[in-house]
Amino acid sequence: LLRRVQLERPHQKAMPPGGPLPYHDVQLLEWWIAMGADTAATLADQIPIDPAVEHLLRVRYGVDVTPRPLAEKLSAPVPSEAAMASLKTAGWRARPLAGGRGLLDVTANSSELDWTALTPVAANVAWLDLSNTTVSMDVNFAQFPNLMHLKLNRTDASDALVARLAQHPNLQVLNLYGTPVSDAVLADLATLPQLERVYLSETGVTEAAVLAFAEQHQRPELIRGIPKW
Repeated sequence: LLRRVQLERPHQKAMPPGGPLPYHDVQLLEWWIAMGADTAATLADQIPIDPAVEHLLRVRYGVDVTPRPLAEKLSAPVPSEAAMASLKTAGWRARPLAGGRGLLDVTANSSELDWTALTPVAANVAWLDLSNTTVSMDVNFAQFPNLMHLKLNRTDASDALVARLAQHPNLQVLNLYGTPVSDAVLADLATLPQLERVYLSETGVTEAAVLAFAEQHQRPELIRGIPKW
């Protein structure tokens, strides 16, 4: 295919029949073939894209393939006024995150948590602050598919509780400051594909384990200082 579009006219096998392709189209075809010529693949499947091809797509075709932040990719239906009112009654404070995508920043206002009130807005919960509360081992973090930030600082969160977060698809930041977690928790943190930062000050996680983890994993960043978030 590539050879035929590059044939000189009037060669009888030259393609396409209507006339030669512009040079930038030939460049794009050559890149597509080099990437495997998969007719079912999308541009998202090819990220990161070669800078020269990225420039070509943007300038010639108006296609921006710059990876979007995770927060811009997630959304949920806007929660009803009744659901928001139920949250407040049950001891939760909730506010919409910027961007108008139906996502919520939810904070526990009581040390004893009523999880049932969160069920109707589970898909909306993006930031969840459980600081200084009693977190039950029964909590199912998988019910919050859009959860990106989770604060468990100054709770009784254990290694077993954090293990319930294993392989969560969107969690980016986890605050375990002042919890009884140990070195064992690091194996579960390594399973979280989007995790960027974990705060571990005043936990049972040792400096030696943190250094060993950093040698084997590029991320998440394990922070042993006082959390800023």
